[in-house]
Amino acid sequence: MATLASQSFNNWRLKLWVLDSLPRLRRGTAVSSAGNYNFAWDNNGNMTQRSANNVEGTWRNLCWDEENRLMGVTDFSEGNPDQTSAYVYNAGGERVWKFSGDIQQMTINGNQLINIANITNKTLYSSPYLVANDNNYTKHYFIESERVCSKIGGGFSNPIDPINQAIIEPINSGQPTISGNFTQHIINSISCTNTESPELNVDPVLRGIEDFIGIDENEDLQYFFVIDHLGSSSFYNTPQKIGHKVK
Repeated sequence: MATLASQSFNNWRLKLWVLDSLPRLRRGTAVSSAGNYNFAWDNNGNMTQRSANNVEGTWRNLCWDEENRLMGVTDFSEGNPDQTSAYVYNAGGERVWKFSGDIQQMTINGNQLINIANITNKTLYSSPYLVANDNNYTKHYFIESERVCSKIGGGFSNPIDPINQAIIEPINSGQPTISGNFTQHIINSISCTNTESPELNVDPVLRGIEDFIGIDENEDLQYFFVIDHLGSSSFYNTPQKIGHKVK
């Protein structure tokens, strides 16, 4: 009980804990290396880099804002950016967008290097009850704070409220400015991970929403969660089968 070697927090933070003989926690130290990886941290305990010590030129850079929220992640292979992702939060600190994709490099006249971030994967967290990506959407149902059911697919059709002038008027006049600021925010989040001169190549439409607007089908993919005494989902059930185990 003298030492708990390491502990993982959502695969992001690794700590070395030192306990006394009672045992009581004496101190926690950020791990600089573990297995095939080396780690770097900022002063707030956020991981800023994870590098592979057995593969040269392979590492991951992570960028955080002043409120310790993850803003961008870029994976490097052979010293060049390979995959990237950027995150957007609302005023309450909740994540509302995730953008991810690969990075394509282009040179002009053999000198100017441009990193083109091909944002091919987008996820919209409109609320705790609805999450949509480029393929489909998921509805979540809660009893108080516990999620008890998720439903995938189907369609919107009639239930969607029509857009009218009263709804869009407050942002109508400043839409180009808002769009420009939003794009610059994503570029800044990618640049923060040491990716030089990124440019965005992104589909302006979220296909997961666009493709379902005119469809009104049953949401047949339903998952019901069984909560254990720790508040975790150990099993989930579907209308077709009971007892899928969660690993």
